Amino acid sequence: MTPIHRRRAVCALALSFARADGTVPGHVVSSLAADAGVDARTLRRWLSRGEAHAPVVSDDLTDPTEPAGRARWAPTEAQMAVIAGSVNLAEAHRDLAATDPGVPSYPTFRRGVSNLDSGIAAAITRRGGAAALLTSRVYLKVGASRRNERWVMDSQEVPVRVLAPRDVAPRKYWQTTALDEATRMVMATVLTKDRPTSADVAACVATGIRGTTLADGTFIGGVPESIVWDNAAEFLSNQVTEMAVRLAFTGTAVTPYAPYEKGKIERWHRTVQEELYAKLPGYSHGPKSFSQKEMWSVPKGQHLTEDLLVAHALLWVEQYNTQRPHGSLAGQTPLALWQSDPAPLRQVGDDALFDAMLSTERPRKVSSNGVRFHNEDYVDVCLNPLVGQTVQVRFLPHDGSFIEVFRDGQHVGTAVPADKVDQAGRRELMAARRDQYTEARALLARAAELRRQRYEDAVSDEAGVMPPLSAQPDSDPRAADTAGLLRLMQQQDSQPKPKRNRSRTKAADADGAVSA
Repeated sequence: MTPIHRRRAVCALALSFARADGTVPGHVVSSLAADAGVDARTLRRWLSRGEAHAPVVSDDLTDPTEPAGRARWAPTEAQMAVIAGSVNLAEAHRDLAATDPGVPSYPTFRRGVSNLDSGIAAAITRRGGAAALLTSRVYLKVGASRRNERWVMDSQEVPVRVLAPRDVAPRKYWQTTALDEATRMVMATVLTKDRPTSADVAACVATGIRGTTLADGTFIGGVPESIVWDNAAEFLSNQVTEMAVRLAFTGTAVTPYAPYEKGKIERWHRTVQEELYAKLPGYSHGPKSFSQKEMWSVPKGQHLTEDLLVAHALLWVEQYNTQRPHGSLAGQTPLALWQSDPAPLRQVGDDALFDAMLSTERPRKVSSNGVRFHNEDYVDVCLNPLVGQTVQVRFLPHDGSFIEVFRDGQHVGTAVPADKVDQAGRRELMAARRDQYTEARALLARAAELRRQRYEDAVSDEAGVMPPLSAQPDSDPRAADTAGLLRLMQQQDSQPKPKRNRSRTKAADADGAVSA
């Protein structure tokens, strides 16, 4: 807007070129309007309003003495509440204008609302609410500068219908993932049939910490400095909190309904849905027909199984970590950035992760083939002396390379699949079996010698009377009783027993009766 003192000066200068009839030549109006930075029609409008009537005391067009302009209209808090409760601005303007004569025209009303704080305006208009407010604010980027400095964790419902074992109808699985912020490396991902529990979250963290070693010797894992996770109950449980204290890392929950605080894992969820799950049969977020039926649904009996879904997910994660260039990493893969990071990794032993591992619902019995788990036999030298006994099994999800065996709460050992036992493990198991055989053979031979000695003592006693206990003061009374009992039984067995003939006995009895 042109200041009032400038308009008065321009108008006064134009009138100085006026003709006798009071009109101003057109070329004068065009020239002065161009100098003033306005249109010629605007200058003629100023002249028609008589804005040159006030005398101009100075030729200085930058005179700061300018009368105050009309104040802009802005809605009050009560009016903003009415706007927030209306369907649209037009309805809010009608309601307010009907009760308040100070409400301006609709165009001025709209300008007044648009001049508000952008976040407030978005929240109260178009029923935007908190979601509109969150998208209309300025945020600071919070990121990690080195690997394992900060992980982010969250869960999502997998948009693929899967036929789980022993289920009749297909269902949607859940996926819990831990992502390293600095390198975008997926440290662990776990798929569960239902919404994850605290045990599933702890197992996911334990899987990432235990890590894995690639063929080139690169270790991916270790204890993070901090983990930022969702505000859900499974992340805030005592089991997860105790694990954080025991392993000395910081666990922080994001603000409720603030997904931007863990934006990297949210973006990863969208990536895996677009690049993997949208291409699988049974994807549930595809287009729908006019009758609202899913057009990408699959016929009954053709859904993916649980094993196939897990295999697809783990394969995609491996490719994401090692082969897929990342836009936020200047075209590098997460693995390349992980390998180039010199930050040290803090590792812990498997015994520190036992409490975080999943456990089987029922104990397992050790057979001569080992422990049966997930349709596979697991063996170890520690199971050799436990054949026929029951043990408890702990494991990590989607990792069939090992199980931890416990008995009465005490750790027994780590068992591996029978077909994965290396030569060293085979030699160790065979050596344990030989030692067991040698020990058992020696015990049996000693027992046979003891029995032979007892038999010789029994048959060498001509009188058949057990020696008194006082004659053997240094011997164990229980052993003396056992030895005496054996002698007595052997003597009784050595004496011939007469056979009783019932027919002869009856005849003798009859003869005796007659003779009497």
